[in-house]
Amino acid sequence: MGHEECKTLQDKLVFSLCHAHEMDVKPEQFAGKLFDRLFEIARISNFTAEEVSEYEASLMTRWDYNASMKFAKEEGFALGEARGRNEGVARGLQQAAMQMKAKGFNTAVICEITGLSEAEVEGLD
Repeated sequence: MGHEECKTLQDKLVFSLCHAHEMDVKPEQFAGKLFDRLFEIARISNFTAEEVSEYEASLMTRWDYNASMKFAKEEGFALGEARGRNEGVARGLQQAAMQMKAKGFNTAVICEITGLSEAEVEGLD
């Protein structure tokens, strides 16, 4: 049975498992992720020992890169979240201090409640 005779998924799957390692090119009728993966595995199974070492090294490099990127993203998100939270709290305290100042609160009381310095409170408008 040649690949041209394969009509059903079952025929294509059995043919691929038996003959993919012998083929240089994946036939057009074997489209889809399943067959892409099967033919990729078959291609790798034909590697020489040197090609296997190069392939494994490239995988390790890719995995290291992906792990580094994942760590950097997580760290960046955490730093951004903390920075945003701190800026939000600072703005909130400044807003509260401005409202207290507008209502005539004593600067020392505003400083005590908000934790802002006297210079910060005096600089608010």
